[in-house]
Amino acid sequence: MAPLATTTPIVIGELGDTDCTGHFSPPLLTWADAHGVSYTPWAWNVAGCAAEPSLITNYSGNPTAYGVGVRTHLLRFP
Repeated sequence: MAPLATTTPIVIGELGDTDCTGHFSPPLLTWADAHGVSYTPWAWNVAGCAAEPSLITNYSGNPTAYGVGVRTHLLRFP
């Protein structure tokens, strides 16, 4: 995908860690940033990651470990 990203806009949609650990997403986000690839972390819901990725553990916004990884990654940007 990296060579294609030099000439074509790419968006990784609905990415996330289905085990809520945050092990998969941060390296992917770092790679995407380095190659000009956009992304949309999934999802702002309380699903517990059993069926789909979940950035939060409750609607007060407390993050899952996956959510912490995404937040930490995004805070690197001014």
